[in-house]
Amino acid sequence: MKEVDLPLNDVLKKLIEAFCQINSVANPVGKGRSDFTIDILKAAEDVLKERSSKAMKALALQIKGSFNKLRKVIQDCSTYIEELDPQLKENGSLVEALIEFEKTWEKGKQFLTNEKLLKVFHSFSLEMEKLEETNDDIKEKIRSMDVEVFLMIPCLAVLRSLEENDTEVYSLCGTNKNLWHRGDFIKLKEVYENEKKKCNAYQLLETAILKGEVNDKVIKLLNDIKQMAVILQRSSPNDWNSFVEIILVN
Repeated sequence: MKEVDLPLNDVLKKLIEAFCQINSVANPVGKGRSDFTIDILKAAEDVLKERSSKAMKALALQIKGSFNKLRKVIQDCSTYIEELDPQLKENGSLVEALIEFEKTWEKGKQFLTNEKLLKVFHSFSLEMEKLEETNDDIKEKIRSMDVEVFLMIPCLAVLRSLEENDTEVYSLCGTNKNLWHRGDFIKLKEVYENEKKKCNAYQLLETAILKGEVNDKVIKLLNDIKQMAVILQRSSPNDWNSFVEIILVN
């Protein structure tokens, strides 16, 4: 029977399916996920072609890098197939590559193939990048992973959403815990708009969040923002932690 050359996309799909099958039985550290598709690889390639933030490009490179590393490891295995442990999870180099593959592709599936989360990732990572470029103190805190950064980021996310009337960041809370539908955001937005009529609320709040210099005019509003930030962090902590990890590019 004559072999038929498959289109590149079909070859990649089959290869990724094979990687997923191997990951499901040979990754003792991860979740053994087998639901990754070529869409993740395509999304990473799109990010690298477009004008994207450093964080987005870093994630895209990690996705492609882990894919190529796993492919290379499996290619190498073919040269010493007799020495390969039939219990695949006992092969160190393979397991290491699978762990990296699952970790990066899991983030790609979550943040690059979901339209809402992609929008959040794009806009907020650009904002953090701008902060680093214009504020040496913030840049150093991010570089050293200062604990203040992990308190600052959710507060900035809430403040930005109030200023731009953009609730996409709350998609990180999960569809059943969306703060917009609970009405919490609407109430806070009303308070924020009232304060803007009295003072330069955004600038005062941003200064308080970034530098700890709190003006009495916005202290109550700042506390409300901090409470909302805590909800944002705790509603879906795994999603939030993944989000923070990938935007903090050193």
